[in-house]
Amino acid sequence: MKEKSANSADSVFARTRKIILDNCLIAPGERVLIGLSGGVDSMVLTECLLQLAKEIGFDVGCAHLHHGLRGEDADTDLEFVSDYCRKRGIPFFERKADIKAIAEKNRISTESAGREVRYAFFDDVMKTYGYDKLALAHHADDQAETVLMRLARGTGIKGASGMRLGSDQTIRPLLGLSRREIEVFAGKREIAFRQDASNEDRIYSRNFIRHDIMVPLEKRYPGAGAHIAAFAEDAALYEAFFQKEVERREANFCLIDTHQAYPVKSLLSEEIVMRAAIVRRLIAGQTDMTDIHRVHVEKILSTLNQGKTTWTLNLPRNIVVERRYEWLLCYQKTAEPIKPYLASRSFSPQKNVLYVDAAGKQALTVLVNRKQGLKKYNNCKNNDEIILGYGKINHKPIIRHRMPGDRLTLSDGKRQKLKDFLINRKIPSAVRKHLFIIADEETIRWIPGLFHLNDQESVTASENTICIKWEQFNDQRN
Repeated sequence: MKEKSANSADSVFARTRKIILDNCLIAPGERVLIGLSGGVDSMVLTECLLQLAKEIGFDVGCAHLHHGLRGEDADTDLEFVSDYCRKRGIPFFERKADIKAIAEKNRISTESAGREVRYAFFDDVMKTYGYDKLALAHHADDQAETVLMRLARGTGIKGASGMRLGSDQTIRPLLGLSRREIEVFAGKREIAFRQDASNEDRIYSRNFIRHDIMVPLEKRYPGAGAHIAAFAEDAALYEAFFQKEVERREANFCLIDTHQAYPVKSLLSEEIVMRAAIVRRLIAGQTDMTDIHRVHVEKILSTLNQGKTTWTLNLPRNIVVERRYEWLLCYQKTAEPIKPYLASRSFSPQKNVLYVDAAGKQALTVLVNRKQGLKKYNNCKNNDEIILGYGKINHKPIIRHRMPGDRLTLSDGKRQKLKDFLINRKIPSAVRKHLFIIADEETIRWIPGLFHLNDQESVTASENTICIKWEQFNDQRN
């Protein structure tokens, strides 16, 4: 047994070297940043890369994030990795963060918050100091845990494919090795490392999977972790195929009001498996998909099948999926809620006024006390302006937004609910609440770009008038 362990330890470096060379993970002359926690995995990765750096010819640096979660233990971890890098002459970068506060603020788990802050920190260091690759110490057991966790939460093929050996600038040279092999290697090479007591805390999802699921699973089915990791590799191949198929439909993706969009007719013409892949691609344009699970994609597809032409679904991370008639849109809500553009405001015939909405997308210019020639409400060149004879208005006109019970008087004299009017013209619900409305008491006289009261009243040349002009800086009616 000891001889087998020794052979396993001797093979760790050789296999890591082979993985890096066979997959071209690191090229000569590149600069590699290692995410160094101080645990056995990252310390073994660092030792292997330091040895390979001389052979291949690349530079190494290390980065450590203090999560602010474990008090003195976390301080000791930082001191340990800092001293290690100093003694080895390795460039070292550190950052401290209050992960708990960040998680509470963003309403996500501490695991998710820690991951996001870590990657943001690594990205900052890479951009600032010119590193080409980020090396992380995930191994085969981590891969199995990740796949099981995602399957339990609900995921598709992409989620089941787990972590990649190399993706973008991130590499994981230990992904083909087990935790046991790494620990044996550390013992044989007498590599010092830190033990993180929080790794035993079942409150964290990964620890629960690791200790309460994987341990008994391995006892019952030896090699279960390796088999799950192999399944992830197969899933990655299927995912790559689907992504190529989605890319063939790239021309169908577009922007509407700066939102990612896809035509509903085209989406519904696809097979169900491709519909799901397109929806995931639509959402992936807004978030990293960490908290987006199979149930969310299924909800979107089932709602589409109901046939309603307008609806909205709220997903985790402030992601919104909206059907807007012929389009399926996806966007991320702003952190601060959008304030109403404009409270009801009246204007008098004493001065000229400019009203601009809070988003800066549209404006009304009110020009009063103007002597105009004969001009009728329904005789304007377009719906972008209106001229009112001030003496013929029964009450002081106001500028406002929609109100419950609003109705319009149409050209045939019939009354129609404003809501129905807007729906018939396919005005998106997100736009309706921001429309300017010019009203005289309960009578709606004008909705810029959409409606003006056709009451045939004329304005004489000697009459005081109110001329209101509408300007749109970014068309909201798309």
